[in-house]
Amino acid sequence: MPGEKTVLQKIAHATGSVVTPSNLMDVAALYGVYKNAPKLDTTSGIVKVGASFTADMGDGPVARMTGTTGEFGKFLDHTGDKPKVLWSMWNMSRLGLVPKDIIALTVGQQVATMAAVVYDQALNETPKIGVSVEGEHHMAGLTFGNSLHAIGADFGRHGHPKAERRLKTFGSVLVRGSTALLGVPSTQQYWSQALGHGPESTEVSGRASPQKMAMDFLKVLAVGSALTYGGRVLSAFSPLPTGMNPEFQEHDPEPLHGLEFDPPVDFS
Repeated sequence: MPGEKTVLQKIAHATGSVVTPSNLMDVAALYGVYKNAPKLDTTSGIVKVGASFTADMGDGPVARMTGTTGEFGKFLDHTGDKPKVLWSMWNMSRLGLVPKDIIALTVGQQVATMAAVVYDQALNETPKIGVSVEGEHHMAGLTFGNSLHAIGADFGRHGHPKAERRLKTFGSVLVRGSTALLGVPSTQQYWSQALGHGPESTEVSGRASPQKMAMDFLKVLAVGSALTYGGRVLSAFSPLPTGMNPEFQEHDPEPLHGLEFDPPVDFS
């Protein structure tokens, strides 16, 4: 009958919006990342972690579709992805899959955002932070960009160094561009809302216009490319060990063209 609650809505109401399909998806995604992030240097690990993050990105639409949104779900949506990202980045750093500046950008922004949400929930009688379109687009760029580093390394292990370099470069462009253009402003907005200095919650409706998505993507590519290739130009004037690529901090299979010796010269 119209207006009658569904079984899922009744369960959500009885549990204070704790037991909902979207929250269960979040928990399953968290377990999937926890279990498989230490294996991001394998193809199966990459696939399973990628599937977990994909499931996590669908929690908001599922909650709205089933009519089971709630304050706990919103809090989990704000903060639940942060442990997954931080755990993944720790393992990617341990496995040598990402440059140090990418780790610093990702971890710093995620911690700052999580701190704003925790502050908002703990000290404000009514939570003021809402997920912005820019915040969701940044999270997508951050996740996809970092995943390209792991995928690129997998290509390298299978004998495709050129594909490895291209994927890692594109991943760096996405992470740097999305953090600079979308991540920093959205985090500033969250803190401004939490401290009562900005507009109230700007909760997204679950949809962004194709024009908005395309424009954000093009801006991210432009800013990320400038940061990535500008950094490479600057690094060309810095002394580096022969054969070391500053972008990936690992031995480049094509080091310093024009300076190789044939036959090899023994300098010992």
